Amino acid sequence: MPDPPALIQAIVGRLDLVPGEVLLVAPSADGRLAIALATALPRGVRVLGVDADTEAIGRARAATASLSAEIARDLAWRVASPGALTLASGSCGGAVTEAPRLPDGEHADAAIREVARTVLPGGWVVVVIRDPDLVDVATVRDRLVRCNLREVGVGDDLVSGRKAL
Repeated sequence: MPDPPALIQAIVGRLDLVPGEVLLVAPSADGRLAIALATALPRGVRVLGVDADTEAIGRARAATASLSAEIARDLAWRVASPGALTLASGSCGGAVTEAPRLPDGEHADAAIREVARTVLPGGWVVVVIRDPDLVDVATVRDRLVRCNLREVGVGDDLVSGRKAL
């Protein structure tokens, strides 16, 4: 099931990325969210989908083959654990993750901290809330605060925070 256009636009609007920047989507699962974001972002913003599941990354790569060359060139996929990324600190303009795919407890804090580590100062970390009945939004908000993100806010289906300058 595709993501609602309003959700994609809310994420894109929050991130405010420009060509040449990288958006990290971790975990990316089958790539559906990363592909929707790559389609909506300005051309030249690279979207990197990361997931520990090799088969999921294979499905994402297969889905990329059916996209236009213009969008496909802005997408890349990598097998890695979102809690142990092999990306340089500050190498991404922003990051998106999904609350239902985050681990529980202190492991969720570690995963958010690791994703936030890759974001440039001033960049945004956005957590998508797929089902508010299954995810405690206040807990997600508190996790972003504990990971030293600023301007933490809750919107429709999103919790976001900005990495300190």
